Amino acid sequence: MSKIADLSHHQGTINWANASQELTFAILRVQDGSTVIDRQYKNYVAGAKQYGVPFGNYAFCRFVSLNDARVEARDF
Repeated sequence: MSKIADLSHHQGTINWANASQELTFAILRVQDGSTVIDRQYKNYVAGAKQYGVPFGNYAFCRFVSLNDARVEARDF
């Protein structure tokens, strides 16, 4: 069975040596809106790369207008 983890700073510190034994893929949050970069993102990318865990990125959207959505998309 495949295991995929959706990770943001809410999960705290990840033991990538252990996680790499369980995970097929990780989805890493880059940002929350346009102004908040996830504080664990760079650590998660480094850990995933070091232990060979494939990953993708996502942005949590907070936009309230079409223009705001465009700004968030550009920031991502």
